[in-house]
Order: sequence, then structure tokens, then C-alpha cells
Amino acid sequence: MAFFQKDTTVCLYPVTIGRQGEPSKAILKQKFGKNNHVVNVSLSNSLLAVSTRTRLELCWIGPQSPEPRTEIPHGDWEPSGLAIHEERSEVFVAIGHHRQLKDSREGLVTLYDVKLPAAIRATAIRKYEVPMRDFPKSLLFDSHGESLTCITEIRNLILVWKLADPNPFVCGRYQHQPQTGSDGVTSSIIYKSQSEQAYILCSTSASTERYKSKGDWSFTSPVTAPNEDMPFTSVHEFVNLQAYRHLVAGAVSSVANIYAVLEKSGKIVILRLTGHEEGGICSRDEAPRKLRASLCGTRGLRASTSCLRFDPEGKRLFAVDPEGTLLVVRFRPED
Repeated sequence: MAFFQKDTTVCLYPVTIGRQGEPSKAILKQKFGKNNHVVNVSLSNSLLAVSTRTRLELCWIGPQSPEPRTEIPHGDWEPSGLAIHEERSEVFVAIGHHRQLKDSREGLVTLYDVKLPAAIRATAIRKYEVPMRDFPKSLLFDSHGESLTCITEIRNLILVWKLADPNPFVCGRYQHQPQTGSDGVTSSIIYKSQSEQAYILCSTSASTERYKSKGDWSFTSPVTAPNEDMPFTSVHEFVNLQAYRHLVAGAVSSVANIYAVLEKSGKIVILRLTGHEEGGICSRDEAPRKLRASLCGTRGLRASTSCLRFDPEGKRLFAVDPEGTLLVVRFRPED
């Protein structure tokens, strides 16, 4: 399935590779009022989660259910960030919120356990406080549903929570000044090496700090325990990406050891990953590979990190754009 969102509409389409000229028909089209515009959307096999200005809506997209939809109001919080993970009959939904205090903002992430399929019953099971008076910009579960990654809005910090631990691992690029909003970190994804060490790979959009530091801000970092010191010798920038600006999404394959990034222009660039002699992982000392085919570009459109992803086996890369273009690239494990 793939979804496309506008301020007042969310459409859900089946992803099929058919004959050209036969577009897929939307299997679900949900409209929202102008005073309740769409903020974030996330999708799993059975559930569509839509965060609007006033509430979180969970919509069942599987077989018929006696209660196909449920709504959770935001209260006095503003929504910011949404993620969903489904495995078998268990679904977790994470939603970020923030609110204005007297002289700062307060950020919070709430984790819901959603029971399926008899009815949609969402229970808040955990709350994670965002440190340093910051708040979420985007959220993402890892592929196994073991951890939750958050990019913050103000300082562009990377926070990683183990779902049972309220204390996050904090990854910050301390040699750079923070960038706020769409500039700075645009996507983050967890990668596990053959030794089972977890790393986080981050893509970035154009930032004034990129030019001040004479390098690229996209980087990889090991994920450590919350109270464990960061081995900074294991943090590496993807310097061979410095010619590519405005990166909006990234995807990684632990099988093919490949990191794919999407430029705002629609170009898809492939990096091969390898171990670094000082620890950690980095890109190989070779020029990035640019795919011949490209998407329509995302200028003027809201890009989603879900528009670029590998299949669970890590052998096929899927890329989709708001005009309906679907690209499928196959990789061999030795690539």
C-alpha cells in the first residue's frame, strides 16, 4: 500500500506493477475539514494512522471490523511526528506533541498499544519526555519494533528510545550549530551490522552549517546505551555526498550493505557501506552511484521518509512519488 496526503485529504492506493496507462484506484479516501488539516500520516499492513490538527485517527484497512475507526483528541497539545509498527497482531503507534510554556516549549512522545482486529482499542502504555526543551520533528520505529527514533525540531538532535526505557540515547552533531525546521536532519534509520551493533544513519537537507564546516552533514553514528559515552571516533560523515544537497529521505539494507538517499530533485543516490578502521561504519571510498531513473521531485510537496524503503529481505528498493511513479531496484547481497 502507498498513501498520498494533502492538507485536507488522505488517499490510500494498492501498490501494483501493472500495464502503463492503467492507474490504480484509491481504496480509501478520507477527507478532513479546513480547520482540521492533516499534519502527519503513517501506514502499516492493517492500520492507517492520521494525525490532524485536533486529533489522532486510527483507521482499520483490513477485513471488516465492527469498529473500523477510533479517534484520540490532542487536548492542549500540538501534534508533531507520527510512526507505526505492526508485527503479527500487535501494533504500536507513536505520536509526538508539543506545547508552549511561558518561555520555552515542552515536547512529549506517547506510545500506544493498539489491539486488533476485533476492534481498534488504543491504550497509552508509555510516555517519553523530549529533553532540552525540544520537541519532535519526525518519528520512526526500527524494522523489528525494538526502538523508536526521534529527530527534534529545534536542535536537530537524534533521540533513540528502547521501547521499555524512558531514557533516550542522544546523538548530536556538536561541531555544528543547530538548524531548525526543514533544514538539518531530514531522516534517520537504524542499521545493524553483522556483529549486531546498531548504528543510526542520517540524511540532511541544505544547511548553512554545511558550508561553514566545508563538509557534508549526513552522518552515521553507533547507538549506545543512554548513560554510555559516545565513541566519537566511530562517528563518520558521508563526505562523498557533499555534492548532493537537499536530501529528504534515506533507506538502508543490512543485507546488501547499501544506503540509498533521495534528493529533493527526485534523484536517488546509492552508497555502499563498509567498516571503518577506527571503528563504526562509513561509505566506501568511491563515487556514489546515481540511478538512471528518478522520481518527479518534491519541490512544493511534503516529502515523506516512507517514500523510499527496502523490502524486509533488504534486496529490493522501492521509491514512490506523489505523481504515482513507482521505482523498484533489485540488489544482490554481495552488492
